[in-house]
This record gives sequence, structure tokens and C-alpha cells, in this order.
Amino acid sequence: MAEMVAERTRPRAVRPAGTLAGGLPCGRRVPKGRVRWYLLKVREGSEAATCAKLLRAVPRDVLIDCFPLRKERWFKRAGVWELQHVTAYRGYAFAVSADPAELSKAISKLSVQAELAGADGRAWMPLAPDAQEWFERCMDEGHVLRSSTAVIVDGVL
Repeated sequence: MAEMVAERTRPRAVRPAGTLAGGLPCGRRVPKGRVRWYLLKVREGSEAATCAKLLRAVPRDVLIDCFPLRKERWFKRAGVWELQHVTAYRGYAFAVSADPAELSKAISKLSVQAELAGADGRAWMPLAPDAQEWFERCMDEGHVLRSSTAVIVDGVL
């Protein structure tokens, strides 16, 4: 019996203060009208499809852009190195908006499995400005974080 009580009272994993889901740093709430990136929780494996549906259904003045961040990964198969594009944050996508309240309202009216991560009532937390700037600098126009330059010598990366 004591084991069951201890199991129920064990503290759950708590996200560190100042971070969004996925360990991304969150910024402070901003005044309406400033374009920021917001993290969307979506069904894992359907990040790109969900973003495409949202971009078709939500007006562009509310949702400027929506995308899953992808990264390049080197993978060796049968002795041959190849470059793959994989989702950087599985189960999450980024929504670019100047009005998170209207975005949340528009998403809630749809049958798409998506919600603003970190939304606590009316507290929608954007991505931290320095993290947003870093992603903007490092990703290409296809929302892919490119791999650093590598040299493969005799099959060794």
C-alpha cells in the first residue's frame, strides 16, 4: 500500500522555467502586432501535413507561415553515406503570427490536431527572440537546418 501512495505522490517531470515543450527557450509575451514564432503541438509524424492544412484554412493575416523545422542528417547505408532530411522536433511545428489569440481561436475551430504549446489560458509564449533569430539565420528557404560541411575519407566521416 505504501508503494502505491509513493507512486502517486512522486513528482512528475517538470519543464525547466523559461522553456517551451521540446526544450526550446521561450520569450516573453509581446504586444499584439509583433510577428513572433509560436510552437504548435501536432500529431507526431504528420507535422508537414498539419501545417499544410493550417495554411489552407487559416487566413494569412492570422497565420503568416507554418512549418515543421527539418534538419539534415548523414546516414550510412550499405557502406554509402547519404544525406537525409528529418524533422528536428518530432510532434511540433512552428507557427508565425502577429496575433496568437486569434491564431488559437482559428485553430480551435478546425478539426486539425494542433494546439499552441505553452498555452495556459491566455498566456501564449513565443519562442525566445535569440533562438528565433538563430533559426532564421541557419535555416534555408525550405525550413531546413543545413548540415555543416564534412569530408568523407575512406568511408569515414
